[in-house]
Parts: sequence; C-alpha cells; structure tokens
Amino acid sequence: MPYQRRVLITLLGVVGASCGILLLLSQRSAGSIAFRLMQDKVLAIAASTAPQIDGEQHEHIRQQEDEAGPDYGAIRRVLRATHDANQSSALPVTFVYTLRPSTGEGWEYVVDAAEEGPEKSHVGDPVEFREASERPRLEEARVDDAFAEDSFGTWLSAFAPIKNRQGRIVALVGVDVEARAVLAQLGQLLHGGLIALGLALLVAAAASIVLANRVTAPLKVLRTHVAAMGEGDLTTRVPVTTRDEFGDLGSEINRMAAGLQEREALKGALVRYVSSQATDAVVEEKAENETGEERRRVTVLVADIRHFTALSQSLPPDRVFAFLNEYFSTFIDIILRHRGTLDRSVGDSVTALFGAPLEDQDQERHAVEASLAMQRRLAEFRERWTLPGDLPVALDIGIHTGEALVVRVGHDRRMDFASLGETVTVVSLIKSLPQTAGAGIVVSETTAKGLRNALPLGRLGEVSVAGSDRPLALFTVDMPLPGA
Repeated sequence: MPYQRRVLITLLGVVGASCGILLLLSQRSAGSIAFRLMQDKVLAIAASTAPQIDGEQHEHIRQQEDEAGPDYGAIRRVLRATHDANQSSALPVTFVYTLRPSTGEGWEYVVDAAEEGPEKSHVGDPVEFREASERPRLEEARVDDAFAEDSFGTWLSAFAPIKNRQGRIVALVGVDVEARAVLAQLGQLLHGGLIALGLALLVAAAASIVLANRVTAPLKVLRTHVAAMGEGDLTTRVPVTTRDEFGDLGSEINRMAAGLQEREALKGALVRYVSSQATDAVVEEKAENETGEERRRVTVLVADIRHFTALSQSLPPDRVFAFLNEYFSTFIDIILRHRGTLDRSVGDSVTALFGAPLEDQDQERHAVEASLAMQRRLAEFRERWTLPGDLPVALDIGIHTGEALVVRVGHDRRMDFASLGETVTVVSLIKSLPQTAGAGIVVSETTAKGLRNALPLGRLGEVSVAGSDRPLALFTVDMPLPGA
C-alpha cells in the first residue's frame, strides 16, 4: 500500500476513533445527567404533593363507593392540581395517584387524579409491579432507578409517604412521568453528534490529503533522484529546501552521490590508464593496420569484500566512499604491478585479467601473488580504518584459467575479449561457493596446473560447471592469510 494512502487512512482512523469515543462518552454523560434530573424532578413533585393530602381523609376511603364522597373529592383535587401544574415542562406528569398496602401482600390504588376512562384506577384496584424490587415502602420516599416500559410508553415513577395527624404513614402518593420526550431529545442529540462526526471526518479527510501530500512530496523527490543515481546519473542532486529530517536525508544523499561520483571518476581514470598502457604495448608489437583474432589463454581473478553490505551499513556514507576509493586505487595498483589488467569493477567487486592483452607465461603465479598482496593490504585497511570488530571483513578471491577470443583492431587501438563470459562465470561460481567462503583464495585446477608447484596448494574439493561433463577440482592456497 502506498505510504500516502497509509498516512490518509491512519489520520482518518485517529480522527474517527477520537470523535467516536468523544461522542459515546458525551452521549452517555448526557443520558446520565438527564436521568438524574428526571429523578430529582419527579421525586420533588411527589414529596411536595404528599404533605397536602390529609391522612385522616385518606383513611376514610375504603371502597369504590367512597369515590362519590367528599374525602375522595378533596384528595383528588389536590392530585389534579399537581397534575395540571406540571404539564408545561419537557417532562409532563401523566399520572398522580395514591396507593396503600392491601389486605394481602400486594398494593391497591386509592385516589387517582385521572379523568374517567380506561386509564383511571379505582379504589381497591390492585397495583401491578413487574418485579418485587419495584414495590414501594411506606417508611420512605423513593424514585425508580430505571425506566419502566409498557405498551403505553416509557415511565419514571416516584413515591412519597402520606401521614395522618399522629405522624403515622397511611399511604403513598405516586407520580408517573412519561419520558418519551426527553428520550427523543437525547436521540436528537445523538443524531446531531453523528452529523458532527461525519463533518469532522470530511474535514479530517481533506486535512489528511493535504498533510499526506506534504509528507510524501519530499519522498517522491528523494525517490526520483535516488532512481537517477541507480541508473548511473551521479551528477543529480537533491534540492535541500528545509531543515527537517527530509532536508538532512537529502544532504546525506547528495554526499553519497558526490562520493560515488568521485569514486567512479577515480575508477574510470585508472581503467583508462590501464587500457591505454596495455593497448600501447600491443601496438608496439603489431603493425598499426593489422587486424585479426586469436585464441588466448587468460587467467581471471574476481575479488569481493566479504560482508560489504553489513560494513557499509555500519559506517557513515563518507567513510564508506573513502574506504572504497582507497580500496580500488590500492588494489588496481597491485594488479598492475603483477602484470594484470583491470577488466571491470562493480560495487565492491574487482575483476582482473592476467595474460592479456600481453602474453604472460607465468600469469597464474602473478594472479595468485596479486591476490596474496591484496589480502595483506586489506589487513592493513582493517587496522587503519578501525572497522567494526564484530564483522569478519575479508576478501573472497576466486581464480580460474581458461581461453578467450581476442579481437585486435589496429587503427582503433582496441582489443576485444569476446569470450570472457564463460571464464568469469566459472570463477564467480568458485568464489561464491559456501564451502569455500572461509578459504580466502580458491583456484581452479587449470590455474593450479599453470602454477607448476610454485606455491603450496591444498585440495578443497570439486564443483560442477554448466556445460562440462567433468567436475572442476578446486584448491586453496596453503599460505597464512593476514587477519585469518
């Protein structure tokens, strides 16, 4: 997934989660506050109504026929006044009534302020409670701790004691409020919060896109310049316009490009020097206009720095480039002094030829002696450059002798080694074998034959070579290697 998209999704996720949690907490807090306010109000209505009722009058009401008497009418007027006085608020009183314990274990209605109709309760009608915990107690005022729902709506009830002149509690006044309007307002609050959440996400999306573009724009610039360097354009430079981490990274990339450019310039100069000297020698031996081709025995040496990737990651870029510059200049000088020719250098790898373009009967010995000299110089590098001690930095060198097709062009002063590919492939295979990684210098049997016992060798084993029916024997140079 592109980094820009990950930034966008992350920011939207953070904003959405934060707003969602805030909305949830706000909704729960608002609901809790609203419920406590409703409890306080309905309890206050019940508590203020109970002292207005005469306990002796209430005790005179015993049966349904008493509803026509003056005592029932007086109490009903008090209850009706409470009902009518609490109709204009957001929490209107729906039912106001009195109740008392019946002769059994239950409770019964006594006076109801409701008008005549199916909802009106009469004296002696049983009070139905959903649970035993909902049964009120005569000794104290109380309010329900949760809403009650039935087919008529959602209710909240409170009860307060009615006392006679002796202070004895004879009944309770009950007040029921319908909470549908308050719950509807809470629902509207939730809808408003959801709309606000949607708007916040839209704003966050727009801000995330802008922020993601600002974050990824420098990365795109860096990627473009690094890609150009990867394609060989070492003159490219990252424009450093900020003083943040991107600016620091751009400066480091520019330093890396300058170091690579310097190294390539040095390598190119050395290669041109070697090619020029070798070609001059050939031209002196051959006629200037002579052209042709011949098979030539050549020895190929390939050297790589072991664990170079880990080494380059453990050192600052400028030290890596300085190390490689000295590495190439020193090793190319060693190759030249041992009558070799630099063929190519890629990364930390050096490929050298011995026996070409000038013939050399002792090319195998010169190649092995050059590899020993390279090992000694790398040991000096380790001491002088104070390389990380936990990295076994060493040279893996493979040497193989084979034939190459040499094409000479007199007027162009050019020599083309047309068939080196197979020989280089074989020597690279020798160098990269796991069982030879600790040997330092490994030579093929063709190179060993050319040494003619000039140097001590130890047999290492055999390796299969593509295109050949016979395995190729391998040998190690039995001489102490510096740092081994």
